[in-house]
Amino acid sequence: MKTILILCQMAMMTTACAFAHTDAEKNDMARAMLGRALDFSNDCIPDGGPWVGGGEPPFTWNGFLGRGAVDGWSQQDRKDAFAFYLSTLGTNDCRSLPLRERELVRVALSKCRAFNFVEAAPSLKALALNPNGICRVDAIRLVMQFYPVEDSLTDFAEMIITNNAGYSSRESGVTSGHYANRLLSFNPTNAVQFACRSRGVGMLYRHRMTDPVATEIVDELFNKYISGYSASSNRLAFAVNAIDTPGCVPPDKSYFTSVTNQLLSSGQPLVQLDIGEGEEE
Repeated sequence: MKTILILCQMAMMTTACAFAHTDAEKNDMARAMLGRALDFSNDCIPDGGPWVGGGEPPFTWNGFLGRGAVDGWSQQDRKDAFAFYLSTLGTNDCRSLPLRERELVRVALSKCRAFNFVEAAPSLKALALNPNGICRVDAIRLVMQFYPVEDSLTDFAEMIITNNAGYSSRESGVTSGHYANRLLSFNPTNAVQFACRSRGVGMLYRHRMTDPVATEIVDELFNKYISGYSASSNRLAFAVNAIDTPGCVPPDKSYFTSVTNQLLSSGQPLVQLDIGEGEEE
């Protein structure tokens, strides 16, 4: 009986091995699914007509992955293959990829957004931090969307905001803006979360005079969480610096001009806040 049990276990292991997929096969499967999705979007661009290809259009997980088992690939296998493909983007030299392969990366990130693929957050973070990564703006946005507000997210944002050599002003600006937006909408439920939000506000305040941080949404964040900030000389200094920042876009420049005029014409002395690094008070 024991011998039969062992033989059965060996048979099961052999069967499992027979259906195991190599990393190369997973990558090929993911690229095939992404290629179909890319061709779908391209086919719809010229005339705006409906999809005329076979199978379900790749608007949902079922349409993107395909249903059921095909050629030894279950739907979960195909989803795992997509996850594996995403995991390679953090170390690949994506900038040297051929045009179509770079387009597949773009499609992959769009599917992560469309399907709310939160499980891919670590891979997307690795891509955003990859010096040879592409579509990093999209990856940063997804990291800000998928990760919870915690100290590691603050560290991620600060790493990009302060790395002028490694990131473009657009990448840094997207980081600061989306991070500020997360903090604005975040409602702590315990002391640990409150402290995390406070440190996040402090991090942005610490770098408030740099180009990517000098934006309206960051000023709104300070107004909401720094007591006395709205009528302070600290805010006036931030507004004046923002206006003078070369990267300040017209809407932000108009906003900060209004803030400056409002503060200077208030007829009240502006308080100077000793708020250190912007901790909430």
